[in-house]
Amino acid sequence: MKPVSSQSRIASAAGEIHPDGMLETLITPDEIERDRSPEDFVIWFEDFLEKTRGDRSLRDQILLRRGIAKPVYEEVFPLYRLLSQKRAAWQGRKFRNILGSQPYDVIVTHTNGSQAFIEITTADLDQAEAMRMEVFAAQGRVPAAAPVTWSGTKRTGRRVEISEEMQLHSGLVEKKRAQIIAAVERKCQKTPAADSALLVYFDDYVCFADEADMPVMRQVLNVVRPAWQPRFRALYVVGASGKRLWEEEL
Repeated sequence: MKPVSSQSRIASAAGEIHPDGMLETLITPDEIERDRSPEDFVIWFEDFLEKTRGDRSLRDQILLRRGIAKPVYEEVFPLYRLLSQKRAAWQGRKFRNILGSQPYDVIVTHTNGSQAFIEITTADLDQAEAMRMEVFAAQGRVPAAAPVTWSGTKRTGRRVEISEEMQLHSGLVEKKRAQIIAAVERKCQKTPAADSALLVYFDDYVCFADEADMPVMRQVLNVVRPAWQPRFRALYVVGASGKRLWEEEL
């Protein structure tokens, strides 16, 4: 089999290679696609995050998910948040992100040599959020949760408008609830690899940051249970803050 180059694997995972991609000097596909214990994975990725912290030359590439930033922040980072919560319980297992297009994003190797898989999806990274990040990259500030509207294209000239109006917390929670449910149902429309778990990652900095929102998440788990249980062996819902993990297993 002809070997696949690092650039080809980035292009497959991210859709493009950022020509000025500084992030590629800090993390490579070969580093990403390496078996690690949960403890080693957390240490390795925290070291990477420390290297990027405060480096403004990386900001636009990360915000706009250019080049390797897309798989790093949409696949590696969610797995890091999950393993940060589960590293004690999952000692002895090895985890490896896999770049490219296949029905899983992570291979899990158990102590007996058997393998399982994890499929990762981000619930709230839609086109509106991409537009919000374009404004953030251009202006250095943006309302975190306000509605986004846009017209035009990059080629013809895009106009993005973000409301400055205050949003009710209940409305933000309802939107997040709907996004998480939709993400699970979307993944359940496809046939996963055998013995797969589903990891749903979302931004919990505004919603689900305190106990008041927990009943809504319990409702979410009840709603999606009939969808994921026939297809996956487990469901993990993890927030970007790393503070909370909701999980159910068969």
